[in-house]
Amino acid sequence: MERAIDPHVLEHGGRAGHWGLPGIRERAKQVGAQLDVWSKLGAGTEVELRIPGSIAYGGISCSRGFLAIS
Repeated sequence: MERAIDPHVLEHGGRAGHWGLPGIRERAKQVGAQLDVWSKLGAGTEVELRIPGSIAYGGISCSRGFLAIS
């Protein structure tokens, strides 16, 4: 049986006393990412995190065919 997140929780950004969704949203915002969450009873939950390439790959350089992550 597939479950979903309560629509009230998604609409209001989380539940009182719980830091799950608000914490994830806060951290996404801090790094310049966009977070979207869709949830439907019987279909489950989908979480999409989009991070600009300049942020995601900002510390990567290529030398002699090898990637170096700083």
